[in-house]
Amino acid sequence: MMKKIQQNQKVDIEILKRRARKSIPDSIRGSAWPILAQSDRVIPSNYGWGTAAKQEWMKTFLNNGLTKKELHSIFKDITRTLPTHVWFADDLGTGQRALFAVLKCLALHYPDCGYVQGMGFVSAVLMTYTTPEDSFCIMNTLFTNEKYRMHDLFLPGMPGLERSFYVFLSLQKQYMPKVFSRLNELGFSP
Repeated sequence: MMKKIQQNQKVDIEILKRRARKSIPDSIRGSAWPILAQSDRVIPSNYGWGTAAKQEWMKTFLNNGLTKKELHSIFKDITRTLPTHVWFADDLGTGQRALFAVLKCLALHYPDCGYVQGMGFVSAVLMTYTTPEDSFCIMNTLFTNEKYRMHDLFLPGMPGLERSFYVFLSLQKQYMPKVFSRLNELGFSP
């Protein structure tokens, strides 16, 4: 299986999912995550397929501009995103520039939410294992796939976050009623 992933051969997604639930070895996460996310599916068909298609798709966004407010927010946040990780440690180094590109593309592709702070950390973690292009495509999968619905987390008013808190509290109340009651008594809420 690992050789197939490294050689970009066709991999049985169901087998890969079962094995991933057991844990993906560090050495193949960069190859496995885009496959598991099926991130190639988010690339518009007119770009083709593969790495070159991902690069071209990102270029279409990078050639457009953002508002000064969004640019400032992204620049401010990239220096605070995983600052001790070797890939992001240098101010405006390769990693931070790549992260900026991914975040700019996300903000332009999703103008209804634009750039929101939490996007940087998720993208940066993905980039520690994948290319910026794969990170962008995986983020698109996470935003648009009905299973994940991360787009709703970043919309104004954060309706996805409210829904997640509701689900969390409902499950906590049902399965951990004593903990739920005690946290309420203490005034702790998510």
